[in-house]
Amino acid sequence: MSKRSGSGTSQERSPKKKRGLIAADQSRLDLYFSSPTNGHPGREGTDRKKEPQLRLAKPGEGPHNTEIIDVDLLDEDALPTVASGSSSAPARPPSSPRRTLSVNVPEIAVSDIEYSTLTTDSLTFRSETPQLQAGHGVPYSFLAHALSELSSTRSRISILNILTNAIRVIIEYHSPSLLPAIYLLSNTLSPPYSPVELGLGPSVISKAIQHVSGLSSAALKRLYTSTGDVGDVAFQAKSKVRTLVPHPSLTAPMVYSTLLQISKCAGQGAAAKKQGLVERLLVSAKGEEVRYLVRTLSQNLRVGAVRTSIFIALARAMVLVKPSSGLYSSEHCIDPTLLKRVDIDKKNKKANTVKDTGTEKFKAAEGLIRRVYAQHPSYDDIINALLESGLEGLSAKVPLTVGIPLRPTLGSPARSLSEVYTLLNGREFTAEYKYDGQRAQIHASKLVDGTVNVHIFSRHLEDMTTKASLEAPYKVKITLDVTLSIRTLLP
Repeated sequence: MSKRSGSGTSQERSPKKKRGLIAADQSRLDLYFSSPTNGHPGREGTDRKKEPQLRLAKPGEGPHNTEIIDVDLLDEDALPTVASGSSSAPARPPSSPRRTLSVNVPEIAVSDIEYSTLTTDSLTFRSETPQLQAGHGVPYSFLAHALSELSSTRSRISILNILTNAIRVIIEYHSPSLLPAIYLLSNTLSPPYSPVELGLGPSVISKAIQHVSGLSSAALKRLYTSTGDVGDVAFQAKSKVRTLVPHPSLTAPMVYSTLLQISKCAGQGAAAKKQGLVERLLVSAKGEEVRYLVRTLSQNLRVGAVRTSIFIALARAMVLVKPSSGLYSSEHCIDPTLLKRVDIDKKNKKANTVKDTGTEKFKAAEGLIRRVYAQHPSYDDIINALLESGLEGLSAKVPLTVGIPLRPTLGSPARSLSEVYTLLNGREFTAEYKYDGQRAQIHASKLVDGTVNVHIFSRHLEDMTTKASLEAPYKVKITLDVTLSIRTLLP
């Protein structure tokens, strides 16, 4: 404010008049900003009816238009005039007409999708899931629901039922989503011999959570101190975040492809690109999706499902799933009409017969998938073969292949020879000295031009070819004209 010179001409304002001016200024602010008390603590009792809101369509409602008012272009003629003593207010230019922006808000679900429990016995489970649409990518919320149920139990029977039922639903509704779902459930991105690493440090994940939630670094640290898990921190930080514009829902293929994009970011600005991709996932995630998405990014799902459980569940799901018409026979599958007869009542003899049949086929399918994975540890090839030919053609479609390492047969340590005799139960065996050093598989193949392609794999199926060639003081010439003699020990 500018001071007027001359004490004789200045007019002192009374406290009453000052209070009137302050009230008038407040009313002008109220009209300009609709509700200046919105978001300020201690003013809950003020009237919020004049506040322009963008209301989201509830489930069951159609899209509607919402009017957003540009407060900078409000008609000032409608505002109350403010007395300014003896000085006259400058003339205002005629105001432009009010301009509004009409936003068409699509119909979205405000709350999380609720799925039925997956802990039901796999033989009595009904795979009809109305929340899923056949032919569309399986929502990531369904995987989050399965992971949530897995983390809430330590029962092996319940874990196998949850995984079996989840995989069965995915196969029947959208089989292309099975491979991404298996990788996300197993907390991996690729086979062990061709590892794909995210390369996400805690700082990138923390910055992404902080940017999406709006919380400070100190607030996130306090949440981590109280919860001890980065997934729980992200879930609580994102729980109160609301967006005006709805984002597309996450699907299992979408999440998996984004993780692969993150792993490929390299060079200058890679950290910023990774953070941007993580933020895009977090913005679209809702409810439990946030918790397990961040746990996936930090490579710690904290569920009791291991690789062996996933093999068993995949085998059982293939036995229970309805075989596609014309693709493969149902020799290893259970007739869907028999599954409808299975009753919880144990006195039902027919139901027990179907359960016994199912148990036998479960064991046969589990042994088949374990055997194939031991000689060809690749989810990509196994799942593609299962979806194309079923369990019948799995061995032929996924054979032993040079260049893909076999899973090693690891022995169990014994303290004495007497313990060895007890474990083998009188069977014949051979023994040899154990030398120090690194165990490795050497895979060699001759290309069309005559050159020999060599790969060296460790006992953990990691490709050590580059490391071995750098460390070896000499080169070993490998020829393919070698006859291997294999001694087979029969019990």
